[in-house]
Amino acid sequence: MNLNLDALVFWDEIPTPDVAKTPRCPQDVSAAFASRLRENPNKWAVWPGSRTCSSSSLRAMASAINRGVVPAPLALRDGTFRAAARGSLLYVRYVGGDPA
Repeated sequence: MNLNLDALVFWDEIPTPDVAKTPRCPQDVSAAFASRLRENPNKWAVWPGSRTCSSSSLRAMASAINRGVVPAPLALRDGTFRAAARGSLLYVRYVGGDPA
């Protein structure tokens, strides 16, 4: 198994359940992630924040990315990205075209 330790999230204290389940991805990470997706159109990649979210939060994030609305990261809200939650992972791809 190949683990990406750069994606680890550290907490000073154990967060409340609401905080622990909230998908979080810093905007700079989202911009870099969106850029990499654009370089590889129509190929799926795992969203860096996947492991910090509950499966229901991942489904909500997938829906938000697909619709281009909050809470999707700003870099993924232009309507040219698609997402799908599978278990504990969120997959995202760039589909190109004009923003919706």
